[in-house]
Amino acid sequence: MTTIPIEDLTAYLKANAGISGIVGTSVYPQNLPQKSATSNNLPAVVYTQVSGVRPSSMEGVSGLNDGRYQFACMALDYLTAKRLSQAVRQALIKFQGTVGSTVILDTSLLAERDIYDSIELTFRCDLDFQIWHREP
Repeated sequence: MTTIPIEDLTAYLKANAGISGIVGTSVYPQNLPQKSATSNNLPAVVYTQVSGVRPSSMEGVSGLNDGRYQFACMALDYLTAKRLSQAVRQALIKFQGTVGSTVILDTSLLAERDIYDSIELTFRCDLDFQIWHREP
């Protein structure tokens, strides 16, 4: 599955004022770094590609990718997690344009979930997006 290059998507999310105003630069592909003695690393956005399809035509590969991405908006309190998910949603929903080396054709919100982790005592608001893009 061909994904949007992580440096492109990470840079786009970090550059968004609504997101960076909440997390600073804490946007990570795939996994959240471990806590340190001086920082709990939250709030943060962690994203991953869940699936992807490369449609083809009678002429061969189309050069398009229908990627499904999950964005986990994580915080120590529910209000911050919800505000962060709203900022991510606003940055991505129906976005079209060039992000780094990637041309994004369309984004659609597929699902939203709220999760509480009773072991880590953290809140998550997950957003699932379908992102159509051209393969770089």
